[in-house]
Amino acid sequence: MEYNLSHLNLLVDTGKTLITQDGIPIKVFELKENPNEAILSDWAKHFRNHYCLDEEIDALRDGTGKNRAEYLNDLVFPDTTTHSGPATRSGDFGEILVSDYVEYMLGYWVPRTRFSERQNRSNPTQGVDVLGLKMLDPNNQSSDDELLIYEVKAKLTASADNESKKRLEIAIKDSAKDFNVRNAEALNALKRYYNIRKQNDEVKKIQRFQNPTDNPYIELSGAAAIILTSAINDSYISQVNTSVCGKNSNEPHPNQSNLQLIIISGDNLMDLVHHLYERGANEA
Repeated sequence: MEYNLSHLNLLVDTGKTLITQDGIPIKVFELKENPNEAILSDWAKHFRNHYCLDEEIDALRDGTGKNRAEYLNDLVFPDTTTHSGPATRSGDFGEILVSDYVEYMLGYWVPRTRFSERQNRSNPTQGVDVLGLKMLDPNNQSSDDELLIYEVKAKLTASADNESKKRLEIAIKDSAKDFNVRNAEALNALKRYYNIRKQNDEVKKIQRFQNPTDNPYIELSGAAAIILTSAINDSYISQVNTSVCGKNSNEPHPNQSNLQLIIISGDNLMDLVHHLYERGANEA
């Protein structure tokens, strides 16, 4: 399905690059506010289809006695009335936004399967947050093909000014856990998903990256923090040290030389998230 991705025009590179204590650059982006109704409508549709494809919604709600909005609000989207629901909404928003960044701004293929298979709608999906694949030639393997895995941590409500540092450090630690461990599990889960649906082209793309010993490629890691602009503090962020953010304390990130770090900030982000869910349901 093709989407209007005009919301990515709101994700602006500030031109600011912070540096960690051990010399790793951190790119800083800002998500601009925009009242444009057309952009919000297209964004909500793109958002909604991560959970339930528009062409499948009527078949899925059949038998429930619910209209489209009720079906999405009651059975699909994270519930705002539960303890974990708003946090899951926040995390999902961050993962979708970084998926868009990796796919449409960096040029990777990012499978979008994490939310449509969720059994408990208000609990976050476990495993790798964002996985991107890039082949230089779809018909021929190259050692320069790339696998990029991002971990994303979001805090979209008011917080202390060291929250951006804390969120980025947690993302880096989780990224360290992904390297050479969770990536294999994530690829296997994706392959099963597409194999069940007889999407053989996608299966072939994934299996190219399943045996790095015999078919080497470049593995890149990424960590992203999404935070309110009011919680951004450059001096705190610059205290991040990837040399002590490995799987265990005081160990370096295992893919430190291929590690990307980004921070995305914005205003009224939780209001935006709730609005996207509301519009996504009402415009289905």
